[in-house]
Amino acid sequence: MPKISLRAARINAGLTQDKLAEKLKVSRATVNAWECGRADLKPHHLYAFCYATGVSEDDILLPKKSTEC
Repeated sequence: MPKISLRAARINAGLTQDKLAEKLKVSRATVNAWECGRADLKPHHLYAFCYATGVSEDDILLPKKSTEC
């Protein structure tokens, strides 16, 4: 599980799916598919997503550290 979900990153950035889609030059349905896990972000979209939302690639790609042993 990533440190922050795509949906949470978008909402924390104050963006609607429509606004983010406009910034990334994709459809709102594409943003929705990414958030629901029906489609994967291509690398160039990942970098643009991170730039638009202000999160790092590590926050999206790397899992949360587990506190369980």
